[in-house]
Amino acid sequence: MQLEQFQMDGVQGSMKTWSNFGSWISLLNSETENLDETAKQEIINVSKNAKTNEEKIYLTYEYLQKNMRYVSIQLGIGGFKPLNVNYVHRNKYGDCKALSNYMKSALSTLNISSKYVLIQAGDNAEALDTSISCNPFNHATLMVPNGKDSLWLECTSSTLPAGYQGSFTGNRKALMIDVDNKSTIISTSKSDHKQNLIFNTFYIDFARDTTVRHNSELSGMGIEHHYLHFFNKKPISEISKHLRDKIYNDVKDFETTHYQLTANGPNSKISFTSTFNSEKYVQKSGQRYFIELGIDQPMWSRKESPIGYGYSVSDTYQIKVPDGCKIEKEPKESEMKFSEGEIIYKVINSDGICLVNRSIVIYPHQENKAIDLLKAANKAQTDKVVILCEGRH
Repeated sequence: MQLEQFQMDGVQGSMKTWSNFGSWISLLNSETENLDETAKQEIINVSKNAKTNEEKIYLTYEYLQKNMRYVSIQLGIGGFKPLNVNYVHRNKYGDCKALSNYMKSALSTLNISSKYVLIQAGDNAEALDTSISCNPFNHATLMVPNGKDSLWLECTSSTLPAGYQGSFTGNRKALMIDVDNKSTIISTSKSDHKQNLIFNTFYIDFARDTTVRHNSELSGMGIEHHYLHFFNKKPISEISKHLRDKIYNDVKDFETTHYQLTANGPNSKISFTSTFNSEKYVQKSGQRYFIELGIDQPMWSRKESPIGYGYSVSDTYQIKVPDGCKIEKEPKESEMKFSEGEIIYKVINSDGICLVNRSIVIYPHQENKAIDLLKAANKAQTDKVVILCEGRH
């Protein structure tokens, strides 16, 4: 049975339509969203040197991330009504409702329109049934309208770049709150195998025996960025420990030497550069060295990876051939296409460098078949690079 009329703390509301429910939320917010002049002036000073509205948004969002902290407050009508924006400004904390409402008011001070959005957040959240108005929402966020390029702001995060959603709030329906019965269901940003990308690059160099020095680069975009962004602003030693324990756990002397987060917006990219030694992936037999192309521990093997959205992984191995040696055997180039995705191998051998690239693409909504594709990829990866070093013993 649908609840059409209700009252909470003396505030009458209706859930007959999405618009009705949105109007009730809008009414609650309107009682809390007016910044005082002192707070407004501080917001204006934050972005006084910005030349565009986009720069103002980024600077104001950075101010929010640096100064405000997330504290969950859900007592009584407080589960629906945000804290007053002036309280948030003075005390520097709030829940998702309060921080999103505060950011909305801050942008309004700069004459930038934004929309408060209710959403069912979570990596495994159920799809919203839009046929009946109800309240399954557990989160509030903010959206700055700009046609197809609307900018989403996750106001509870101190690390996510402006414009990024990921698997927590992306790829789903949500309720945009507006005045005058204009609240409506909208779609959040979408990502698939063309946006959810991870890149592994290994620079392999060995001089003698079978101990190999590796330089590796790990980069993530789209959904993968969501799992790596937690290292943003973390000490390099903490990043190194996590990557060593979770990904490169079968190598030794692992050390992350560089970390970089590039660009705001949905195309934000996060990268790590590391070095390590390994004996596992090179076997020696007489004058030949057999190099196994299996250094990476694929990120999609994690249980929490949302393969259902679609996913692409690119593994590149750049092998430096020692002086006096040559490539005797290299993997075959191939291209395999399946209903659930594709696997592509490319090989380039020139100027003492053997370059092998393996690309795996998993199409959206193929999570039940993805394991078959990954098995096919592992089977196709059995070929080794063979380097012949005549005169070497």
